[in-house]
Amino acid sequence: MVDEIIANYVLDVRGHSCPYPAIQTLKKLKEMKSGEVLKVIASDKGAKNDIPTVAKKQNSEILKLEEKEEEIVFYIKKL
Repeated sequence: MVDEIIANYVLDVRGHSCPYPAIQTLKKLKEMKSGEVLKVIASDKGAKNDIPTVAKKQNSEILKLEEKEEEIVFYIKKL
């Protein structure tokens, strides 16, 4: 069984269209310390492309991406 990823912060941007989820993810990543994990819950399909781009630019990595019905969930670790 895969270990559950523990997030230090949760950002719920469901119901918002891009670029809002990407902008909010960027703001939160800038506030975070190295090693911390952010869980982002989005509903806009555009977030699937935008959020990984933001993470890469902020020296962060996507640990996990889950797609469930109307949600896209990212686990992003600040490097």
